[in-house]
Parts: sequence; C-alpha cells; structure tokens
Amino acid sequence: MNRARALALLGLLAAPLALAGDDDELLREAEQMARMQGAQTATPEELRALVAEMLPRVGKTMRLPVPARIDVRIVSRAEARAALLEVLRREYPGDVLDRLSEALAAVGLVAAGTDLRAEAQSLYGSNVSGFYDPHQRRLYLLSDQPLAAQALIVAHELAHAVQDEVVRLDVASQKVRASEDAQLALSAAIEGQAQQVASLVLAGEMSGGDDQGLDIGSFLSEAAAASAAMAGSQSSVPWLGMQLRFPYTAGAALVAAVRTPEDPSAASLLRRLPRSTAQVLDPALYRADPRPREARLDLARRLPGSSAVYATTLGAANLNLFGQIHGGGDLGHGWRGDRLETVRRGGKLSAVWAVGFDAEDRAEALVRAWRGATGATDQSPAAQPDGSVYLVRRSGSVAVLLENLSPAEATEVVAAAVAAFR
Repeated sequence: MNRARALALLGLLAAPLALAGDDDELLREAEQMARMQGAQTATPEELRALVAEMLPRVGKTMRLPVPARIDVRIVSRAEARAALLEVLRREYPGDVLDRLSEALAAVGLVAAGTDLRAEAQSLYGSNVSGFYDPHQRRLYLLSDQPLAAQALIVAHELAHAVQDEVVRLDVASQKVRASEDAQLALSAAIEGQAQQVASLVLAGEMSGGDDQGLDIGSFLSEAAAASAAMAGSQSSVPWLGMQLRFPYTAGAALVAAVRTPEDPSAASLLRRLPRSTAQVLDPALYRADPRPREARLDLARRLPGSSAVYATTLGAANLNLFGQIHGGGDLGHGWRGDRLETVRRGGKLSAVWAVGFDAEDRAEALVRAWRGATGATDQSPAAQPDGSVYLVRRSGSVAVLLENLSPAEATEVVAAAVAAFR
C-alpha cells in the first residue's frame, strides 16, 4: 500500500448507507455481513487459510500473476498500530513533517502551529486495520476480528501485493516523493484499483459468480469509499482528512471511469499511473495524459541570506481543499502545475506558492480566494496577527501567493513563475 496516508482500510459497513429500490437486496447482504462480524474471533490458522484461498482469486480478478509467497503477520491491534506508525516515520523521516506543516500553514492549508506528526499518529493509529507494507512486502492482519470481517480487508491488501509485483509500490512512491500532488495521485490509483478488486472478489462470492456480481461490486466499492470519507471526517485537520479520504473516494471515481467489461478491475491503471490529482479528478485529462508543467523558483537563491526549508507541488486536490476551507469552491479546475517553496531568513519564514492554469479566469478565481483569506491585493500587502505579510499577484494565467517578500522581490519571483509555467 502506498504511503502511510492510506494504510488503514476501515470496515466496509462503518459508513451510513442510504439505499432503496433495486439496492434493497444488496443492503440485506450488507446487513448479513454486519451480523457475521459478531462471530468468534478468527484463529491465525483460519486467517492464513483465507489468504491462501483468496490470493488466486485476486490474481484472477486482476488478470495478473500473484506473488509466489506472502509474508503474513497476525498481530494485535497495538502491534499493528506500532507497525503502521513505523511506516509513517519511515516515509516522513526526521523533521520532514514539521517542515511540511510549516509550509502548509504558510499557504493556509493547515492552522499555524499544527503538529502534523502527532495528528497523523492519532488519526492513522485510531483507524488501524489490516495493511500491506510494500517496503517489507509484508501483510499485517489483526488477531481480534472475526473471519467474515476480514474478507474485504484481505482481498484489498492482497490486491496491493499483486500491484507490488507489477509496479514495485515502494519504488513508485520514492519516485514521486518530491511532490505531495503526485504522491496523492499515486495513492488514488493504487487504492481505488485495490478497492475495486476487493469488491469484485467479494461480489463474486456473494452472487455466486452471476451477472449480479458486477452490481454488487459497484455497491461495495462505493460503500468502502463512503467509509473512508467518514474516517477522514474524524480528523480535526482537514488536510489530513483529505489524505485519508481522497485515495478512496477520488480513486473509486477514476476506476469507475477507466474500467471496461474486458478490464472490470481497471488493472490498466497500473500500466499508466496518473501523474497528478488533476488527472484523478478528471478522467478526460487522465486519458489525454498531459505532463504537468514543472517549475523551480530557486527562492533561496533569490532571497539573499535565506536557506531553503521545503519545496513541493500541491496540485488540484489541495487547491480544492483551500477553496473548501476559505471559500472559492473547486479552485483546481484548469490546474496545469504549481510550486510551493519556503525559506528561512533572519528567523522568519518566507513562502511562495505559484500556480499555473490553462486560462486567466481560473487564475483570477484563485487570486480572489487568496485575497479573501489574507486581505492582500496586487500592490497592497496585508499583515497578519503573527506578523507575516502577504502579497497576491496574477500575471496572465499564473497566480502567485507571496509571504514575507518585499514588492521588488515579489516582482522578480512572479516573473520567474510566469517564465516557468509558460
């Protein structure tokens, strides 16, 4: 499974479901599964037998070869939480989360002073379930759940093991580590596709293999996405909630657009992974597959006496989140590339978030949202309670938010951003 942000698949039936008409039979199936969850806790032998029985079915559904061997660990909930948090420490070593949190706060995506590490540990630790660790190529299953409650989890995590055979998830994650946007897009493809596989496998069992299986699979996939959305809402930090929610909800939508009768599990996604959350959100953009415009602003070089702190790409999903937090609606439409860079000089953080769009009106919509959040204009800087000063500028289809830069420095950086996103 890719990144700690999406390592916890919650129980399918945790989400509230509102179904009627033709879905009544599916609801009865779900209620029956819920009752089965009250059964006796599965033994390690039963769980290992479930893995062995389900692995070939997962491979058949994906139409891909399966691993010759699965390293299965049956652990307590506390042990699973510890293993999950170790993944988090491995993926965000040292002070990386602190620097990321500071950068996100600078552009209004988290509150100032947010401790992302503590918040992430709380969120993921409280939602721990079975998970596959691609770094160790190991499947963790909880020892305190009934066998029926494990079926969807096992199918989902075995799908990750098969994906790992195809794309080497750990390597794929390393390649996109420099971009928050690309990481989230990768997670959406991997989670959405695994979710679809698990739903199809379980649907085949519930329907006896008839045509109703595809309908049941769609229902189960949507219900699992709803469960992830519910889990994401538990976080007091909307940005973290999005990291848990987006891979399942947006990933499910992408899979629904990509899958075909010949490829019901959308395994084709593994042959061409999305480059950005913009492609995840817009299947037409995924099919066209434009390469996102990349930029390097070299802020530390442009601001004498400063040192680089953090740099990343945030993408359409984070722009939409900004719109949800501060108003402005879905601000990611028309996104073609962005760059966030932060530096420190004289003990103070300076930040630039430059975003390139496909049209000037898209850039202007973002500028309006930034102005509303900061009070800044093109020429009039706005001071914040913490002493930070913001400027907001637009040049053509490029919007730029600047923190703690002089007007002259801002002019130079905006020109560099326009040249980079041209």
